[in-house]
Amino acid sequence: MEQLNKVTAGMQAKKKYRIKDRVLSEIGPLEWPCFFTITRRVRSAEQTVMELTREALLKTYAPVAVLVDQLGTIRYVHGHTGLFLEPTQGYAGVNNILKMARKKFRRDLNKTLYQAITRRLAVDSPIIAVRRKKATEWLIIRVLPLLKESSPAQKEDFYLVIFEQNPAVETVNSIELGNNAAVDQELMAINSEISLKKAALTQITAELETSRQDLDLSRSKLHTVKAHLFDAETEFQTLTEKIRQSQKELEILQNELLASQNELEANQAVKQPIAEKRLPLRAELDNLKNEMLMADLALKEKENVLKQFNGSDQPIADTPASVKQETVEPEPSVKPFEPEIVPDITIDEYLSIATDYHSKPDSFNDQASSQAPIEKGMGFFSKTEPKPFFQKNPGLSFDNEADLVNQADGTKELVFKDFAEFQTAASHGYRHDSELKSVVIPEGVEVIKRSMFYQCTQLERVIIPSTLKVIEDFAFYGCESLKSINLDSARVLERIGTSAFEGCRSLIQLVIPDAVIEIEEAVFLGCQRLQSVAFLENSQLETLGSHVFKDCVLISEMILPNQLKHIGISCFYGCDNLNVIHLPDELETLGEYAFYGCNALEKIDISNQKILKQPGFSVGFPDGVKL
Repeated sequence: MEQLNKVTAGMQAKKKYRIKDRVLSEIGPLEWPCFFTITRRVRSAEQTVMELTREALLKTYAPVAVLVDQLGTIRYVHGHTGLFLEPTQGYAGVNNILKMARKKFRRDLNKTLYQAITRRLAVDSPIIAVRRKKATEWLIIRVLPLLKESSPAQKEDFYLVIFEQNPAVETVNSIELGNNAAVDQELMAINSEISLKKAALTQITAELETSRQDLDLSRSKLHTVKAHLFDAETEFQTLTEKIRQSQKELEILQNELLASQNELEANQAVKQPIAEKRLPLRAELDNLKNEMLMADLALKEKENVLKQFNGSDQPIADTPASVKQETVEPEPSVKPFEPEIVPDITIDEYLSIATDYHSKPDSFNDQASSQAPIEKGMGFFSKTEPKPFFQKNPGLSFDNEADLVNQADGTKELVFKDFAEFQTAASHGYRHDSELKSVVIPEGVEVIKRSMFYQCTQLERVIIPSTLKVIEDFAFYGCESLKSINLDSARVLERIGTSAFEGCRSLIQLVIPDAVIEIEEAVFLGCQRLQSVAFLENSQLETLGSHVFKDCVLISEMILPNQLKHIGISCFYGCDNLNVIHLPDELETLGEYAFYGCNALEKIDISNQKILKQPGFSVGFPDGVKL
């Protein structure tokens, strides 16, 4: 606009100087600036009779028309278009016919123009009824294509949009009659359809009421089933814990049984050559006993003969006959010794015999004393030294096992010299070792084996290496005195196995390394003194298994890592003091009863609203918690 003003001003200045050169030459010199007015009369062109006639006919009978291009841009307007077009709201310069069309014509105009452009043919719209000044007017929109192929001077295609008002009366009447009949039929169809819809709606309402009643009944049954299910799940968890405990004890008994079986086989291998060496001695002893018995019988016969000889008056020659007439009943001879053969017995029978022996030592001592020879120091069959079937040691010991080092404070520390020594010790472990106070695991170790320090009840401190990757199941199960373990030093630790620290009631705080991906079931279950669990900033943890922090009653706040995706069933079950917890954005699943029993829980920070549909927010979720 500024440029246009400048051009206009320049043109006026040039015109002013041209006037000066033409006029002032006749007047003479004048003082400048000079102001004067020039009046210019322009004669109107004379119209012919034909042009006047054409103009009058166009004004009287020609309809309103608008010339547009393919995009609907208005190029020329003929007649008064106020009834059909109106300026649009916005910046000036909008001259698109589709935007300027009134709402009542816009749909038919758009459809008719589109058909004419695509077909490149003349197209008429349906008859449109317009209510104006309490009268109904009829309108037809007709689009005529003016293609550039028909005119060599035309550079592009144009389309003439004609708004034809009040078409032929016969056409309108036929259209009205047809429309009225069609409307009547349509109204009858609509009325019948409405009646059918009402009947169907009544039926649906009755069915809906029945469904609501059934739903209420189902809800009550569902609550009852949930209660029973919760009781069953609790009982199942208790049974599972008992089964796990029984399995652990069974493994320990199997190991002891295997050791006892090996010891029994070794004892049998030792007893067999000893029994073979005793056979000739026993046979010779039996022969001596038989000879002594025969000598004793002969001596008794002589004593009897002497007694008869002293008490009778007959000569000595007759005594043998009298002696011969007596029937002397000899004592039964001693049965020759037969070597004792140890029968084959099973391990269960062996353990039952050993148990009876330890529980009733006097009866076995009496039995041993009745079968013992006169010599002393013969082991189990000795009168003075009764010995058990196998020795009960406080713990397993091996030649290549790490030594216990006595510390200054009186405790005993288990120190492994190198990786090979630890691997050798890992094959048997230190289960139920009540003397162990501290453990130092050397660098290079990547795995702590299953149940390696199972129920070492006096273990207080564990130092793990930076190379550790996996802590297997039950590794430190039941270590009630464990207070310190440097988990944060294991920078490559990836997995903590099931119940690895279950029952470690003396643990107070933990730092989980950022490389840990999975913490399996019941890892910290029952750690009643555990107050804080920290996850490092770049933690890669994705899974918290079921019952991980169950019954950790002193934990008050928990900020979970951003990469966490899965939280298992009853993960924070019974955390009485937990009042604030932050759930990460990436969380996908939250198990049932995850926060059951968290009576102090006041707020849960949630940024991902989709997680609210998980079972953990509906089953076993405490009341009054802000989300």
